[in-house]
Amino acid sequence: MDATSRRWVEQLSPGHPRRDEAVARLHETLGRLDDLLRAEEGDAGCDAGVPILDEYVDMELRGEDPSTRSPGTAIHLRVCPGCRADHDGLVEAARRFGDLDPT
Repeated sequence: MDATSRRWVEQLSPGHPRRDEAVARLHETLGRLDDLLRAEEGDAGCDAGVPILDEYVDMELRGEDPSTRSPGTAIHLRVCPGCRADHDGLVEAARRFGDLDPT
């Protein structure tokens, strides 16, 4: 068992002064893992969304519904925190810098 695992086991032991904090961190970690591993029917997955994410965001910014064109990507963005963060970053960048000439 590595040092991190030993520390977790120690802190999760009954009577440890930091047990409540360790339990809360463990629940948070397991929740994030569950979100990451959860798959919904129709989920296109990370690899399918990467090539179209720019166009997906462009459609959103034009007021269109990209889920009609890419429903699997829409489902995936709801369940994948990493891809959702990439999406949100693109939206924010487009809103801040979209009027700049790329050259």
